[in-house]
Amino acid sequence: MKLLLLSFLMICSIGQLYAQQNEVALSQKGNTNGATINQNGSASFSRVQQEGASNNTDIQQTGTQNGVDLEQLKNQNKATITQTGSDVVENGVAKPRGQSYVKAKQDGDDNIITLYQHTHLGAGVEAYIDQKGNRNKATVTTYDQVERIDESRVYIMQDGDDNQTTVSQNGDTYSQYGDANWAKIDQKGSLNDVNAKQTTTDYNQSRNTLTISQDGTNNRITSTQQGGTFRITENEGNIMNLGQTGSNHVIDATQNGDDNRMTISQMGSGNQVMAIQEAAENKLSLIQDGNGNRANITQTGGNNVLMGMNGDASARQIGSGNQLFLNQAGGHMAQVYQNGMNNTITINQSK
Repeated sequence: MKLLLLSFLMICSIGQLYAQQNEVALSQKGNTNGATINQNGSASFSRVQQEGASNNTDIQQTGTQNGVDLEQLKNQNKATITQTGSDVVENGVAKPRGQSYVKAKQDGDDNIITLYQHTHLGAGVEAYIDQKGNRNKATVTTYDQVERIDESRVYIMQDGDDNQTTVSQNGDTYSQYGDANWAKIDQKGSLNDVNAKQTTTDYNQSRNTLTISQDGTNNRITSTQQGGTFRITENEGNIMNLGQTGSNHVIDATQNGDDNRMTISQMGSGNQVMAIQEAAENKLSLIQDGNGNRANITQTGGNNVLMGMNGDASARQIGSGNQLFLNQAGGHMAQVYQNGMNNTITINQSK
């Protein structure tokens, strides 16, 4: 019966292949079910709910202003969603397509969601992913077929242990390529991993924002922002906000370009920071609160600053047995404060 229902829905979808405003509503209960949906046209929408284990969903949408609402409950489910944009032609002129979006929820262990959003002419897209359980994986890839992608938004929430997030917008791993893109990733639990990247080729502005939060133990963040140089106005650089609460975390962060801002906060013990800022007029704010933390910071270029958070002039390490290593090349400023016992600071500055 389930197979007949699925086949009927697929036939209906194919029958409307070139129609406008396609819509699919599919519900499956049980194990090892499969759903394949192909939609071609404007304003297509798919709502899929699967309740059971080892289910598989494959959704492909081509056109403008498309949407997906997916929910998978229980364990070892897999979802692959592909949205491909196309030209909107008005009076013989190609214009950006309307914004497409995906909302996906997985509740259980060992689930996988893979999302591809292919836009056209720089139009932004949106993705919201919520995973609850252990050993889940979320992969988001968004890129433009012709040029950079601007004003895209990604929000990923994972609650559980040993989860992985790999987001890519016009790049690899979690990568945003273009200007004014926004990404927020929240993970709760232990042994979680985030790999995030934002890239632009605009020499005058970037304005990408990346915010990552992890709460638990033994988590890791790897993040990169590739910004522009020769900035015309101030405050047009990238912004990176990284926060970890708990113990034995690792942050490996890199910013390349002018006028970028990086904020790093670690609350707990045994945490590590490796941060690099390359180019000029960058600012890094740091606080580590706990024992046995380590920060290794490198700033190259000119007029870069290491400072504190929330208006505090000094980068702070609070606790005992902490270590700070700072390398600055090109005429910089560093203000550092340590409170505790057996702490060490090593600062190298050169012009």
